[in-house]
Amino acid sequence: MEIEPYETDWENCGACSEALDPCRFHSGFEAGYKALHQPLLDAMALDQMVTVAAVLQRLAGQRERAALL
Repeated sequence: MEIEPYETDWENCGACSEALDPCRFHSGFEAGYKALHQPLLDAMALDQMVTVAAVLQRLAGQRERAALL
């Protein structure tokens, strides 16, 4: 497991500057953000009052149903 760097700002992250691209922490953060961004947009298109917690519960339920198939 990658620990959070001391400086979480991408421009000031020592690991990012050494690698000349996002470090593993920031790469994982970016991947997680992208994975959640579209489902949130889809949920908001259906219901303007939807919460992040509700979307995460729906996604977890979809994964559980897919695992059973």
